[in-house]
Amino acid sequence: MLAAALASSAIASPASTAASELTPLQAKAREMFARVIGFKSIAPGYETPQLVDYLAGELRAAGFEEKDMLRGRLEETAYLVVRYRGQPPAGTAPRKPVLLLSHLDVVPALKEHWKRDPFRLDEANGFFYGRGALDIKPGVTSLVMLFLRLKQENFVPTRDLVMVLSGDEETTGATTVKLLEEHRDWVDAEYALNTDAGGGTLDHEGRARSYNIQTAEKTYASYKLSAYNPGGHSSQPRADNAIYELADALKSVQTYQFPVQWSDTTLGFFKATGAITDGPLGAAMRNFAANPGDASAAAELAKHPVYIGATRTTCVATMLRAGHAENALPQQASATVNCRIFPGVTPQAIRDALQKVVGERIEVETLDNPRYSDASPLRQDVVDAVTAAVHARHPGIPIIPIQESGATDGLFYRAAGIPTYGISETFIRNEDQFAHGLDERIPVQSFYEGLEHWYRIVQTLFGPAPSVPRAMLIDCGRLIDGVSDTVREQQRLRIENERIVAVEPIAAGELSSKITPRAASYLDLRAHTCMPGLIDLHTHLTDLPENTVDFRIYPRRSPEDHLKLARPNAAATLLAGFTSVRDVGGYVGGLDRELRDEINTGRTPGPRMQVAIGYLTISGGGGDMLLPGFPRREALTPLARLRRGVAKGPEAFAARARSFLDDGADVLKIIASGAVLSPGGV
Repeated sequence: MLAAALASSAIASPASTAASELTPLQAKAREMFARVIGFKSIAPGYETPQLVDYLAGELRAAGFEEKDMLRGRLEETAYLVVRYRGQPPAGTAPRKPVLLLSHLDVVPALKEHWKRDPFRLDEANGFFYGRGALDIKPGVTSLVMLFLRLKQENFVPTRDLVMVLSGDEETTGATTVKLLEEHRDWVDAEYALNTDAGGGTLDHEGRARSYNIQTAEKTYASYKLSAYNPGGHSSQPRADNAIYELADALKSVQTYQFPVQWSDTTLGFFKATGAITDGPLGAAMRNFAANPGDASAAAELAKHPVYIGATRTTCVATMLRAGHAENALPQQASATVNCRIFPGVTPQAIRDALQKVVGERIEVETLDNPRYSDASPLRQDVVDAVTAAVHARHPGIPIIPIQESGATDGLFYRAAGIPTYGISETFIRNEDQFAHGLDERIPVQSFYEGLEHWYRIVQTLFGPAPSVPRAMLIDCGRLIDGVSDTVREQQRLRIENERIVAVEPIAAGELSSKITPRAASYLDLRAHTCMPGLIDLHTHLTDLPENTVDFRIYPRRSPEDHLKLARPNAAATLLAGFTSVRDVGGYVGGLDRELRDEINTGRTPGPRMQVAIGYLTISGGGGDMLLPGFPRREALTPLARLRRGVAKGPEAFAARARSFLDDGADVLKIIASGAVLSPGGV
């Protein structure tokens, strides 16, 4: 029974295990891991549908109902989606779910090439071996075990949690596309946490060095460059030649550098990595993080192939094809140029840039249909939760945001407007990285510690807020009640369940310490005057005065940086006596809702807020931040958050209004024309 496993939540993580050394929870996880490894979940085909059936059976046995599970087939593979229902805290609007992502499929493995059976879990020398032992079946096991454990504990998250296990991440990603296009109601979310990216690094001796949070993936796109010519006999050379023209074009590509770009992720990466890197490289990292316009720092980073991709889009020739006979002038010459595109830049924009570089005589064709996405802005709540979980395992190691060149299911979710964060549970040495390779393995200790990694993060992010006193007494020297015309002396307010249930005189000479009930908290304000809180019906707590001086501040700050600056506004408003405000929008959509919910759950001091989330406006109207001089390449706040309420036509406005209300807006703010920051002013 899993119940026995949950009796002890503090888990020691052995480097190697015998059954007698495992806690019940670890034993159950090991059993599941072995079963999951045993399924040949290669996409397409093989046993992915059977793996879905097995996991669904485990979840059903733990109490998950069929209505909260979506199982689907797509050709020969399958996927599984499971909803863990939550309940918002009192006084807060329901929030969108959060996705927990992993995938069921693995790359093929030939038994005759391995030292051991790739589809049988084998433990030796402190490692678990098997196909998928690193990519990605520890993540699958951790998420399913997390849901089983939380269900057994009767845990109620503050919002729905949705586990999504796709079936073909290693190949086409078609199951993820299907979920986003045909089952958006199941996977629509505020953000996603991905087991398939990020994670911790160990040094050669096995000591933890750092932990990475992945917030962005560069777009993979290839282009075909072609030169054409009438050709002819090789004994009669022409002045023009398709091969020479293509060679000249490729030399132009070789020498061209795309503009330097950055995001809050890459700046955070260079700041943290620079702090632990010596020499000119470390200095360049620190200088670039402090001033991304520092050309010398960018040039130093460009000398290092491992880091140049974090500063710009890169394109490189990878394949050549030309001619049809050795004694004939080539009629066609073509090359494949592979690009890794900085997040937020479209493949079309790179095609256009390449066309300018090579000239009009060269044809540039985009191959396949590359998907692209913006970087996900760092969320401080996610960073804090991950930091706490990681430091519980490895105190004090740096937490570093990263951008990766590889692709996961997270690329599809980001492209669909769902910020995604890779926070894998795995710590591993570089020399043990055998994902997709022979004798793939994971450290035994890392596997067991990963169970606690996800448990701590979910408890921190979605657990109940600290309890507050439900009963309270406040003694006031004077009371202005807002109803009568008199000021009453020495009055006691009795509060239950956040409501004033009685106002009564304080008996002469009564000592508060003798009358305070055991179940109540007490506030002595006998030297002060109590009065109803003031109400302000027009505030912008998430904006700052200096923001209106230079509108370019908005895109250059990340949403979390805006929120950090807004929290003191909320506290100052409360200290000024305003206990209720109607906040009528901000230029970064949704920050007012986040601030409101922080206040309602006790994480940030501030007044009761009614919020508009953003501005409903016309293109170019008040609230539309796409103004002349908009610093696109410098933007840390995604364009979608700066233009969230911009619409054209009645149906589009109605849809925008519904989306605001669905996302927790209490009121709607409409700007029908221009405003202060509109082109041309008011």
